[in-house]
Amino acid sequence: MYIGSTGSQPQHTIEDLDLNNNRVLRTGTEGLQLNQLASDNQVYHNVVGPAAIDWRDAFQNFQDKNHQITVRSGTTTIRENIVLGGANQMLLLGLDVDEDTHAPSDKIELRDNYFAHCRDRVIFADNRGDAPLEFAVQGNVFRGYSFDYDEVKPNEKPNEAVMYVVSDNMVTLENNRYDDIPQLCEALPGEGNGERGNTTGSGNERAEVAPVTFRNAGFPPEFDYLRIEWWTDTASRHPDNEPVTYETGNIVMYEGTPYRCTDGPSSTEAVPPDNPDIWTPLDRFPDDVRLTGDSAHHGVGLQRPPNR
Repeated sequence: MYIGSTGSQPQHTIEDLDLNNNRVLRTGTEGLQLNQLASDNQVYHNVVGPAAIDWRDAFQNFQDKNHQITVRSGTTTIRENIVLGGANQMLLLGLDVDEDTHAPSDKIELRDNYFAHCRDRVIFADNRGDAPLEFAVQGNVFRGYSFDYDEVKPNEKPNEAVMYVVSDNMVTLENNRYDDIPQLCEALPGEGNGERGNTTGSGNERAEVAPVTFRNAGFPPEFDYLRIEWWTDTASRHPDNEPVTYETGNIVMYEGTPYRCTDGPSSTEAVPPDNPDIWTPLDRFPDDVRLTGDSAHHGVGLQRPPNR
């Protein structure tokens, strides 16, 4: 889903966006790309992912995030979403426009979201010149970090923190829970509590995070959504165009049909529909990504609209 341009200025702003209760599933590159945001914007109760499943062979380098949000002014709130999958970054917050003016109340609020399954950096905030702008990161959970981005960018290293900020703006971290990564934010030691420079944190903890349970997504709750990819024989995003093989149990999408590898590692010549001894076609996924009544993190993701 692509709203607003990332092209050179001048660009019109996107104002008062209200984006809710959408399923954006199995995207090749970004799931949500929202640009030129101004005024008051709300992004809530969506299920986005797995995204960036074509990360090995995307049309350009680094077109493999889940959310890309560029904010020019005002308040943008991203809340109570389920966000699955991401490669280079799961969430990029960015954009500077020299002519824009900013009020002390300008804010990006990231609240009560469920983030799971990322290959590289989880959150990267790159709003360098648009002060004053506050980043408020509150009540989110992060799980399922599994670094393998060096398979396309050999010089990449595992990340030590969930969130990286390249900005002099104020950052507030409150009541977030995360696992699998040593730190919450690179600006604060440990679990992300205390104060250093423009970053403050309280109530954050590194602890086990339970998965959500969908009614009928086609996978068990503990499923690792990074195992779903868009089939390709060559990783064009690798500097040497490395050949790609798949391990037993991996799932690929090929011309709209899912296949499971049953005899890996597969060879690069083993196109799924032509090699039933290696690839087993699967039924189309049910894609009922509403939560069960007893799911952990109840209240995130799709919600029944009022009066229905």
